[in-house]
Amino acid sequence: MCDINDINLLFIALILGVVEGLTEFVPISSTGHMILVSQLLGFHYYNIKTFEIIIQLGPVVAVICILWRRVLGIIGLNLDKISNHNININSNKKLNINHITLGIIPSMVLGLICHKQIKNFFEPKYVISALLLGSIWLLAGQLLLNYRKNSSSVTVFIDDISYLQAFLIGCFQCFALWPGFSRSGATISGGILVGVSRTVAFEFSFILSVPIKLGATILDLYKNLPFIFLHDLPIFTIGISTSFFISFVIIKYLFKIIQCISLVPFIIYRFVLVIILYYFIY
Repeated sequence: MCDINDINLLFIALILGVVEGLTEFVPISSTGHMILVSQLLGFHYYNIKTFEIIIQLGPVVAVICILWRRVLGIIGLNLDKISNHNININSNKKLNINHITLGIIPSMVLGLICHKQIKNFFEPKYVISALLLGSIWLLAGQLLLNYRKNSSSVTVFIDDISYLQAFLIGCFQCFALWPGFSRSGATISGGILVGVSRTVAFEFSFILSVPIKLGATILDLYKNLPFIFLHDLPIFTIGISTSFFISFVIIKYLFKIIQCISLVPFIIYRFVLVIILYYFIY
C-alpha cells in the first residue's frame, strides 16, 4: 500500500509535468515556472533539482517524434520528401549538423564550466530577476522586429541560416543557463537580432533544444547517479511522460499560433508574473 506522502509526490510530479509541457517551447521559461510551482506546492523532494532537469526529456522526445524527418536530414539521412508540420523548407536544404554544432557549442562549454554554480540559481529570488531581464530581452527583439518589418534582408527560410547566425544564436542561448530567462526567449530574440525572421527563430530554437536538453540531462544524470534510487523512478516516469504528451500536443499547434501573434502577449505575461511574484515574496 502506498504511503500518502508518496501519492502526494506523484501528484505534484504530474502537475510539474503539465507545467513543463505547456511552457517548454514558449518564451516564458519552463524551468523558472517549475521552480516557482514546486515552491508553491511545497514539493520538498530531496532530488528536486535533478527532477527539474530530467523532466525536460519529455519535450525532447516530443520534438524528435514530430520533427524526425528534419532531424534525420540534419544528421545526413535525407529522405526524398521532407514534410515537417508547417516548417518552411527551402529546396536547397542547407541546414545541417554544422549549424547545430555551432549553435550548441557556446552554452555547452559554459554549462560544463559553470554546472555547479548554475544549480545555485534554482531559487525563486533568482528566477524573478531572470524573468525580468528575459522580458526586457524579448521586448528588444519585438521592437527590432517592428522596426525592420518590411526589410528584404531577413532570413525567412530556416535552411538559409548561415553558420555565423547559428553560432551567434548559440551565444545568446547561454542566457538561458540562468533559470527563468527562457531558452526559447533567448534564442528567438537573439535570432531576430542576427537577422532571421521570428518564425525561423522559433524553428531553429526547437531544433537546438534536442541536443541541449539531451546533453544537460545526461550530464546531470552522470553527476547525480549515486543519489538516484529505484524509488525515484515512479516520480521521474510520471514527470517525463506527462511533459511528453503535453509537449506533443502543444508543438502540433504552436507553429500556426506563432505565425498569427507577436511576442507581446508573452512579454506582458512575464512582466505581470514578475510583479505578482515580487509582491508575494518580498
